[in-house]
Amino acid sequence: MNLNVKNKIGARRTIKLPTLEDANSVHATLAEIMRLLATNQIEQRAATLMLYALQIASANLRMTSLEPHQGYDPDFRHEN
Repeated sequence: MNLNVKNKIGARRTIKLPTLEDANSVHATLAEIMRLLATNQIEQRAATLMLYALQIASANLRMTSLEPHQGYDPDFRHEN
């Protein structure tokens, strides 16, 4: 996942974070956000929002299945 963020001096940059698909990827993302924050590569506000999203992802891990549901058709389009 690529995110466009500002650092503490206002310069924009793109950071790459893992897709949140299991406990290992949540932990790797947590470590990366902490590193970016500690080295002033992202603003505290952005880090706070990302950490909150990680908290939600972590809480949802046991209830989440990344496998498609039976009968799910990814090519189905609703027509208006």
